Amino acid sequence: MNTARRNALIVKIILFITFGILGSAFAFGAPAILHALTSGYTEEVSALITDCTAHDDDGTTMYSAVYEFEYDGKTYTVTSSTSTSWEPKIGDTVELKINPDDPNKTYEPKVGNIIVRIFCIVGCVFIAIGVIALLIPFHKWA
Repeated sequence: MNTARRNALIVKIILFITFGILGSAFAFGAPAILHALTSGYTEEVSALITDCTAHDDDGTTMYSAVYEFEYDGKTYTVTSSTSTSWEPKIGDTVELKINPDDPNKTYEPKVGNIIVRIFCIVGCVFIAIGVIALLIPFHKWA
């Protein structure tokens, strides 16, 4: 094997490993991180979106829902810690997971699942880039 082909093979293997690690971190890490961050949110409640807050994020308007729900005989009003680019529809009812030790801490599984799916897709794309880099014929590199 000549030097150019050997160097091309080394570069391809490095790309494969790098993109494989990045892809795996995104695809498999995101669900694990989400689970770890939300493991204390064990109670499910129905919440009414009563308002939303808006803020500018580098020229993009981002929205956070304001939820109202009852838990253990008390009414709570909580602003979501998650911002989205779509405006929540006031009057909609959503399912929230809450921390029973501190009901002001909420998590909307629907939003969390969308984020995890995006990270999984990005991870798969990174893995595919690594595989494609490994499969490109040598004459394209040397």
